[in-house]
Amino acid sequence: MAKSKRAGSKKNTSRKVKSLTGHATFNDITQWYIQIFGQMGWMVLANAHGYKDKLNCYRTSISKFKMAVETKMSQIQDVDQKQDLMIMLNYMTVLQNHVNKDMI
Repeated sequence: MAKSKRAGSKKNTSRKVKSLTGHATFNDITQWYIQIFGQMGWMVLANAHGYKDKLNCYRTSISKFKMAVETKMSQIQDVDQKQDLMIMLNYMTVLQNHVNKDMI
C-alpha cells in the first residue's frame, strides 16, 4: 500500500533557511523571498481575525530574511547577485513597513 502525502504537506524551505541564516545560499534566499510575499494574503486574513501570534511570527520572518540578505551581500562578489539581493532587500523593507504600519 503506497503512502499518500498529507494534505498541506510541503517542503518548508523557510525553516531550513531560518536555521542557517548565515549560511543561506542565493537560491535559499530567493525561495524564502517568494514564500514571504506569498504569505502576505494569509496575513491580511490573520490580521482581520485578530491572530496576533501569526502576525508576530511573520514580522520575525521578515526581519530574519533581511538579516540573511545583508549577511549574504557581504559574502558574495558577483555584482548581478548583489544587485538582485539589494532589490529583494528594498522590496522586503517596503513590505515590512506596510506590515508594521497597517497590521496591528
